[in-house]
Amino acid sequence: GNESEATKALRSGIVTHGHYIEPGTKLYRNISLDAKALAKLESAAGMTLIEPANMSTSIDGGFGSGRNVQLQITVGPGVKGLYVSAKTEGGGTISAVGSGENEMLIPSGARLFVRGTK
Repeated sequence: GNESEATKALRSGIVTHGHYIEPGTKLYRNISLDAKALAKLESAAGMTLIEPANMSTSIDGGFGSGRNVQLQITVGPGVKGLYVSAKTEGGGTISAVGSGENEMLIPSGARLFVRGTK
């Protein structure tokens, strides 16, 4: 689909100011899927999916409340990301209020290889 100007700006910021993530790094994304979407994901083993949106991932794992699926992502070569800590040097919060996460933002267009589901 068509990206909004805000989405394009975020993607550009991640690509311009982000750093290459060490291949093999583990990242996590917690999502909610209905039964039909979950079945589709389960049948995607062995396929590469392309994420159309900028993606917020966690470096800590953990499982988000109200989410029924955790994507466990192993970063491949050539992937850029922008690290966002729950706290800045001055003690201010820069991630989602109360999230407590250490996040890695991945730009839209990320290719995700589905190894399998559990």
